[in-house]
Amino acid sequence: MSSRTTGTTACAVAALTCLTIGGCSDPTVDLDSPDADKKIEALRRCARQPDDEVVERVAEVVSHRDTMVAAEAVRSLGRMGHPKAVDVLKEVAGVGKHRHSALRREAVIQLGRQREAREEVLPVLRQCLKEDADPRVRAAAALSISRQRSLVDAPLLMETAETEPDPVVQTRAVRAVERLVGMRFRYDPTAPKAQRDAALRRMRRVATRVAANLKRWREHRKNKAP
Repeated sequence: MSSRTTGTTACAVAALTCLTIGGCSDPTVDLDSPDADKKIEALRRCARQPDDEVVERVAEVVSHRDTMVAAEAVRSLGRMGHPKAVDVLKEVAGVGKHRHSALRREAVIQLGRQREAREEVLPVLRQCLKEDADPRVRAAAALSISRQRSLVDAPLLMETAETEPDPVVQTRAVRAVERLVGMRFRYDPTAPKAQRDAALRRMRRVATRVAANLKRWREHRKNKAP
């Protein structure tokens, strides 16, 4: 077999392999499809190729009229870990900036996973916890703050647990504090109010001290690192 023939065969095999694994195809091709399932599959492919152009195309789908498609776009942005994707998530999650609470909630969940952009996303999460009108968004914000391991927000979460009127948000705030400090406070959301209040007082007394000690320990380790 000639070298030319061998080279042509090798190119053909490489092209076939490329198409098979989907690595050389444009992941955004089906984003314009009228078929919601194809659009969602395209969004999932896009999540594996987080370059600037792909992020911009996925961001456009966030405003899609089909909430399931729009939510998948938000999830795809969360998986990308791209700075521009984080910016879009912050915009969607921002209080009063998006009319669909389901999308705000999904954006808040995804922001909790952006550990590399911790300092950028925490202000948005705090605002959502304190101000969002939908309790599901506030509950998601409490969880996302704990996922960011933000010990400085332990007092905010404790205040939320003590003052939040929605029982789901209150419980999520307690669980967030427990996750931050690595302790359980025997809080039972179904218990009588007197028992719940006692658990909250116990949490306030113990968690404040533990969070402060953990914060000092982390800072000490950071300062000692070469």
